[in-house]
Amino acid sequence: MDDHSDYGAPLEQAISDVLATGRFASRDDLLREGARIVTEREMLRATLHAKIEQGLADADAGRLVPIEQVMEEMRTRWSPR
Repeated sequence: MDDHSDYGAPLEQAISDVLATGRFASRDDLLREGARIVTEREMLRATLHAKIEQGLADADAGRLVPIEQVMEEMRTRWSPR
């Protein structure tokens, strides 16, 4: 395990600062929320990785859409109405 003892004081201060806001009832509640956020981020990362892999497989198989079509779809979807 890495020695991150130099993180101790800043992390403890950050925890104290967040707890002082009253948003979390306890240190455990704050740590649970942190763990939930990390878990959510890892799930999103895995989803993104899977989508990238699928896109690369589609490209390798020749399942491509011309850039002009993609750009037009983006303009239609995202332009101000």
